Amino acid sequence: MGLANVRGELVICVSLSRVLGVEEVSSRQQQSMIYERLLVANWDGQRLAFPVDEVYGIHRFEPQQLKQPPATVAKSRGTYARGILNWQQRAIGFLDAELLFSTLNRSLS
Repeated sequence: MGLANVRGELVICVSLSRVLGVEEVSSRQQQSMIYERLLVANWDGQRLAFPVDEVYGIHRFEPQQLKQPPATVAKSRGTYARGILNWQQRAIGFLDAELLFSTLNRSLS
């Protein structure tokens, strides 16, 4: 998407919806009021920024809480899904950060 100024540092900004091949939902289609945010992630010394609609904070979980992703997702080509986590009556997709950042790093080089 370009560069973002994060506290005086230029950080590459990436659209996860584009990378993951998911459709973005426009604000008009959503029922609740959403405020866009910029999430800055650091993986192995590489910082990237991702536009997000909401941030619920940082939550810890035990690895045994992670369930296998559905077969249609797990077997699909180019999947970054590592599993599904149940959190507050929602199924949350857990991404493979190492694979995602590795892929993004290769595409940015």
